[in-house]
Amino acid sequence: MTPLLTVLMPVRDAARTLGAALDSLCAEPGDDIEILVVDDGSRDGSLEIARGHAGRDPRVRVVSGARAGLVSALTTGVAEARGRLIARHDADDISVPPRLRASAQLLSTEPNVDLVASRFAMFKDDGPARLGMTRWAEWSNGLATHEDVWRERFVESPFAHPSITIRRNALDALGGYREGDFPEDYDLWLRLLASGRRVARLPMVGVRVRDHEARTIRSDSRYRPEAFRALKLRHLQAELLCPGEPVLVAGGGRVAKRWLAELLAAGIGVAALLDVHPRRIGRRVAGVPVRHPREAGLDPALAPLFALGAVGRPGARESVRETLRALGRTEGVDFVLVA
Repeated sequence: MTPLLTVLMPVRDAARTLGAALDSLCAEPGDDIEILVVDDGSRDGSLEIARGHAGRDPRVRVVSGARAGLVSALTTGVAEARGRLIARHDADDISVPPRLRASAQLLSTEPNVDLVASRFAMFKDDGPARLGMTRWAEWSNGLATHEDVWRERFVESPFAHPSITIRRNALDALGGYREGDFPEDYDLWLRLLASGRRVARLPMVGVRVRDHEARTIRSDSRYRPEAFRALKLRHLQAELLCPGEPVLVAGGGRVAKRWLAELLAAGIGVAALLDVHPRRIGRRVAGVPVRHPREAGLDPALAPLFALGAVGRPGARESVRETLRALGRTEGVDFVLVA
């Protein structure tokens, strides 16, 4: 039987958590599901654990390879997958049934949607997850519609990778996962959205994401904040920024200053830094004048320029959004929010 859906799970040295992860996937009913484990040169017994599950559940299939890295393992898995739909899962996370069935059902009934993500919950084995990860989960889970994700796509990665299911033909059309000095999943989401494809969110928590020190987001340099910012900027340049034209940066905190430095380092001019704090207005930061938004809105040299609302906290983000809208700007056309 050709499976409808393949769960793609790369594994490297995950013996401590792999059994529970596979048990959670095997709890999902249905013979039309394939669970594909791609072992990336594990040295701790992970391969034997995976093969043991394959011996007990015929839906589990194991592919082993050299220690070549996550993107290589993902690419191998996509090539090996037999399903028309590809779901992701990580070897340290717990899938919550019926996440896979619900994802497949949504993609069956919504032919214009190419990717669906579930909500997710963060946990640690020895206590609550870190506040930053919990806040990211709350923000991501709050992006309930395609329009929400599109609006906030340059703030942060809108999905947890192990929560998504994507159509195989869409993934192939996008060129699959790309190797580089950037987070491979966020790069895929941005390319998918830029292509005009639509996404959706299941209202259920479909995966429990384990927060621990060895997690890839902490141990791999491709997930450092600078790599995220550089990736966002490349996509902004490709989609929204006019070559050779300066931009405005709205925000007075650390996030705005980091974006100011990133833009200037990339050779992108910044005409003004917009801030409402009275003690900052009139100053210069890295040679860029600080202007009040109302004043800038009346300046014919600044009014037509694209603006980046660069703030980190959700409350401040909404304030900057409303400030830019009050100047007659349209989000996604005249400005976007970044973090």
